[in-house]
Amino acid sequence: MALAAFYGLSVLYFLWGLLPGRPRRSGRERQSRLPRLLAVAVLLRRRVNMFALQRRLFFSSFFILFFYVMSNSFIAWDFGMTLVSHYHSSVYPLYYIQGINLAGSAAILLMSAVLWRCEGLKESFDAGRLKQMGILITSFSLLWLYMFWAQFFVSWFGNLDYEYGVVSLQMYGHYQPFFWTMVSCMFFAPLLCGLAAWVKRTWPAMLVLSGLIVVGFWINRYLNVMPILEPAHVPFADTREWLIAISALASWFFLVLVMFRSMPMISVWQIGHYATEEQLEAA
Repeated sequence: MALAAFYGLSVLYFLWGLLPGRPRRSGRERQSRLPRLLAVAVLLRRRVNMFALQRRLFFSSFFILFFYVMSNSFIAWDFGMTLVSHYHSSVYPLYYIQGINLAGSAAILLMSAVLWRCEGLKESFDAGRLKQMGILITSFSLLWLYMFWAQFFVSWFGNLDYEYGVVSLQMYGHYQPFFWTMVSCMFFAPLLCGLAAWVKRTWPAMLVLSGLIVVGFWINRYLNVMPILEPAHVPFADTREWLIAISALASWFFLVLVMFRSMPMISVWQIGHYATEEQLEAA
C-alpha cells in the first residue's frame, strides 16, 4: 500500500509537470506518440494557473517524500533486517534509504548525460547544475557513511554476535574484497572527488564517479543478502549469477529507453520558467 501510494503520487506529480506546455523535442521528431493519458494532460495546459500549479506541486512533494521513506523502510525491514534473527535496529532503514539517495542521484546524473548527448538538451544541464549535483552526491556519501557507522557501532561495541557476525562475514571473510570495493565506490571516491572543485564542474569526471557509485550500491545490496543466506558462497563463481545480473541490468536499460522514447524526459517550464519566491508571495 505504501509503494502504491508513493508511485501513484509520483505519476500524478509527473502529469502535473506536463500541464504548462508541450515537452521539449529533439532535432529529429519522435516517431512514437505520447500515451493518450499524457496527451490529454498536455491539452489542458491553457487552463492551468501557474502559481496554483506550483503550490500543488510543493504540497504534494511532502506526501511523496513521506511515502517514499515509509515504503523503503518497510522494504529494509522485510528484506534486510528480518534475514537476521533478533536483529533490531532503528538506524538500518535510514542506512538503507540513504544508499538509495546516493545511488539515485548518481543515476540521475548518468541519465542526464544521455539526454544531453542524444536529445540536444545541453542548455538544461549547465556547469552550475552539475556543481550542485556534485555537492549533493558528496553530502549523501557522508550521510551514508554516518548511517553505516551508526548501525555498525552498536553491534560491534555491544558484541552482539547475531548482528556483528553478519557484518564480519562481509568485512573479513571471502566477501572482504567486495565490501571494501563497495566502501571505496560509495565513500572514498565521492569524498576525494568532492574535495576537488574542478571535478564537480567536469562532466567526464562526474560521470565516472557516478558509475562507481552505482556499482558500489549494487555491491551493497548484494552484501546485504548473500552473506546472510549463503555464508560459504563464492560470489560470481557460477555463470548463472553473471547471467542473472546482466539480464537484470539489460531489463532496466530497456525500460528506461522505452520511457525515454514514449514520454517527456524533462519538464522544461520547471527549469527555465519557474516562478520566483517573490512572485509566489505576491500571488
